[in-house]
Amino acid sequence: MDKRWPQGKSSLSGKTRDHRIPRWSAYTLNETACEGQPQRRSRWFVEPQLFGADKGSDMTTEAESGLTPEDLRFSQAVSEDYEDTSYDPGPLNPNGLQCNSNHTAIFTLTNTIPMKPCFLWSRWHKLQHLFQAELAKSCLSLGGVAYLVTGSGPNREMISRGGEDQERDQAQLCHRVSVPSHVWMAACCDNRNTDHKFSLAFLAENKEESRLQILPVTQLNGELLVLNQTLQRLRIFADNCSGESQRSQEALSALRASVYIAFQDRVLDSYFQFLPPEERQKLDKRTNWVMKSRNVDLSEAEPEGFNTQHTAKICQKYDNAYHYATLYDKESRTPRWSAYMLTVKSCENQPQRRKKWFVEPQLLSQYKSPEMSTEEYSSGLTLEQLQSTQAISRDYGNTNYDRGQLNPNSFQCDSGRTATFTLTNTVPMNHCFNQMHWRKLEESLRDKLKKNCFNGGGTAYLVTGAVAGTEKIPKKADQEWDRQRTYDRVAVASHIWTAVCCDNANNNLKFSFAFLAENKEESKLRFFSVEQLNKKLQEMYNTQNIRVLADDCNAQSQKTQEVLSAIKQDLYSGFWDLMLNLYHQVLPSDKRKNLDKETTKVMKSRNVNQGKVQLGSIEIIQEVDSTKDWHELFVKAYEQDSLSCMLSHATDATGLAYTSGTSGRVCAFQKQKHLPVSDVSAQGYRCFGQACGKHNGEPYSWCYISANKDWDYCCTEKCMKDYRCARGDGGTATCSPQYSTVTVKGHQCRADFPCGLYHQSYYWCYTDYRQNWDYCCAPHHYCGKHGYSYQWCYVGGQTKDWQNCKA
Repeated sequence: MDKRWPQGKSSLSGKTRDHRIPRWSAYTLNETACEGQPQRRSRWFVEPQLFGADKGSDMTTEAESGLTPEDLRFSQAVSEDYEDTSYDPGPLNPNGLQCNSNHTAIFTLTNTIPMKPCFLWSRWHKLQHLFQAELAKSCLSLGGVAYLVTGSGPNREMISRGGEDQERDQAQLCHRVSVPSHVWMAACCDNRNTDHKFSLAFLAENKEESRLQILPVTQLNGELLVLNQTLQRLRIFADNCSGESQRSQEALSALRASVYIAFQDRVLDSYFQFLPPEERQKLDKRTNWVMKSRNVDLSEAEPEGFNTQHTAKICQKYDNAYHYATLYDKESRTPRWSAYMLTVKSCENQPQRRKKWFVEPQLLSQYKSPEMSTEEYSSGLTLEQLQSTQAISRDYGNTNYDRGQLNPNSFQCDSGRTATFTLTNTVPMNHCFNQMHWRKLEESLRDKLKKNCFNGGGTAYLVTGAVAGTEKIPKKADQEWDRQRTYDRVAVASHIWTAVCCDNANNNLKFSFAFLAENKEESKLRFFSVEQLNKKLQEMYNTQNIRVLADDCNAQSQKTQEVLSAIKQDLYSGFWDLMLNLYHQVLPSDKRKNLDKETTKVMKSRNVNQGKVQLGSIEIIQEVDSTKDWHELFVKAYEQDSLSCMLSHATDATGLAYTSGTSGRVCAFQKQKHLPVSDVSAQGYRCFGQACGKHNGEPYSWCYISANKDWDYCCTEKCMKDYRCARGDGGTATCSPQYSTVTVKGHQCRADFPCGLYHQSYYWCYTDYRQNWDYCCAPHHYCGKHGYSYQWCYVGGQTKDWQNCKA
């Protein structure tokens, strides 16, 4: 077996004490099925031998090591290094690939590196299982032996106890354990039959939005050398284990297809894992036009209608002062809502975490203290008594969920901030959702309220709530080796919502809005008026009397729209490099089917050359209820954004029949023709063989529009209302904005010939390739009655020519 394990400079092998993490772990794949064994452990092992050779070679728990805490910390990572940080201990030799004592042996901190929980539980574990399945099928079943090496590096940072990992209630060690930037796994299937011998590997970034590369072992060697410039040579397997063989290529293709199928419900994972960065930029750029638009439809009273026989009202009291209100559900062991105000004080440097969370003795009996306390000092109540009415800390331990605060600590200061750390203010939140989506939304909301509410003399009132789902934690799958606990106790929220009211004596500065998000990694975020949120919650709770705020708090004001637009743009700016978030925020899941369908065909193929894949065109469309609504959207998008809203038939734009009862019209978003590398001329012709630009030394922008070298000017600035645009040399050209592909008779224009002037005084287009044509409504008008008994529209650019039309 010796020849199978990594070779190279000493800096690659074993465990480095300066970093307190393993560089690699080498092991074989267990053939025995052992799915029923616990996958977790509350107390991890350490290695006394790292302190001294005379300490024995067996791993032990920290309490049984015979070493002082200081001696252990000197030589290796300890459990306290990971407690209440933004990292989990991630095993290199994964417990899912081992059984019995081998399974237990992986729970040593010398086999772990700090991993982001979202990456560890959502990606890394799933990838390991796919790796195992492929090796079991292609290696073990054919008589082979699977040798594996999992490694990490290089190290880019240390687990920090300052900033977000700083706790309010306990001094902590700091800057001791390195966080590697990448994690990798390589496998060699050794077989006496050389036709069945193969190897494969993958490399992933150790972060929440991780890019995965599935690659040959020889290529992994090279990638690791590039990542770690201090290494002079590196070879994971002595002979590369037939890394370039046809069998290895087949195994790589099979694994790549399995990875896609496992992640096919995530648009990000489909495109992100499959497309090279330069190709993804095309998709980012197209999505960018829509996400930056403010016109795309993304759609001090106590809250009423939430009370049940199982709920209890809590005035959250800490340090002999009341801070906010909560309605707590003792059946689901989660709050239904918390109502609070945003503090004006700035306290960014206060700790964002706490090791010991509070509970509420008053939930067990009205005669108990109304002040929150830790579990140890809970008015003489036992843990069993406490957990009969509420969640306790061990309900959340070793699960894939965070304690997600409804009243966020970042909105409060001093004792008010400490008071948010009660489990009656938390619901189980998906880690990725909490750390990536909800946290970003909270940050944007806080900043916008300080700017638009406080600075104008207003007061911000907020209510944040959770809709309990059917799933509960801890699950039986969270079973631990060394501790018993009760399962299925705390309901996981299906949705999280917030309603905001900025109250102000000046009614023009008063505003409100609400939003609702799914509590999952690929979360859909929707913005509402407060009244719309009431109706949505009535549907979700199946009741008719829900009211979050006493009134709508001036929901229809211009100020409301301004703040909402600013928040949407903030979210876009924060997530612009994540394709999932772009498409997920723009497109509901049922509207992404076309994109998923086309991606699936390619991703399931084992014959596609990933290195040569390119991205073609992507079209984003929005339904419109009428031509009038389309025209209002067209004008706003054209004047405020760099978007053209092209009117089209729903059937032609999507390839699907439109729903009965709708207008049958859609707006297809396109970038405007004056933007760089446009392929549309000033009058609307498609450029032929080249994009717009200053070709052949000419001072103006132009392009050929036919094979006969006919040409037209191109716009370098927006086409204005007088239908003239700058052409790049100080002069102007006659222009036609991109706006429609529907004629006055309701026919669809030819795909390569949308409505435009095309050197005429009226707007028109060809409807087929036999030179049949029809008029189009002019961009400044739309098909409607306009005060008459029949439908009509202007068709001339600078004239009053008109035609009857069909809306």
